[in-house]
Amino acid sequence: MRMVASGEIRNEVFERTPEDIVITGDVAVVMGREVVFPGAASEQARMYGQKTLNRRYTNVYIRVDGAWRHLARHANIVPGTPAP
Repeated sequence: MRMVASGEIRNEVFERTPEDIVITGDVAVVMGREVVFPGAASEQARMYGQKTLNRRYTNVYIRVDGAWRHLARHANIVPGTPAP
């Protein structure tokens, strides 16, 4: 939360495309791709330059009292892939 508030995590473009959803009991896993263009002052822009980045992501949710809650996330940049 601190990094979002400070602008270290900021994207000018953010597009997420879910490709697969698996639900088993009270756990759901969503996998897919993201296209982001990092903000100029963001950590990603410092690391990779201010250019379009393609990422793969996995989000994990858990159902608590009938509501889905975000539990965990992983995303990584896929080097050398053009934006869709």
